[in-house]
Amino acid sequence: MSALDGVPFKVPNGFLTSTELLPGPELSVPACRELLLGSMFLSYLSACDRLLRQGYEEGLVEEAMEMFQFSESQAGEFLRLWEQFSDMGFQQDRIKEVLLVHGNRREQALEELVACAQ
Repeated sequence: MSALDGVPFKVPNGFLTSTELLPGPELSVPACRELLLGSMFLSYLSACDRLLRQGYEEGLVEEAMEMFQFSESQAGEFLRLWEQFSDMGFQQDRIKEVLLVHGNRREQALEELVACAQ
């Protein structure tokens, strides 16, 4: 119960709105699918653009995005670790393989890379 129950209020005519429902947009299943795929494509492009602005090579960015099912955070971590291990002198194909096997876990990947290099 409210203290204002039973108190009459006057509402100016400008604030009154019609209570009839307006028709909603008509979207078919194919149109919804196209809209969803379009937004996914745009988010993919935006993620790639952000990673490219960090200085990574375009081909490697696209490959990382595909390997991690378009997850920008996982692709970014892969690229960061790939760059670190590359700078250490490890073979690039081996780096990619080890990072995938170990799910971007730096310590485990580095241990395997070092063990294989000896």
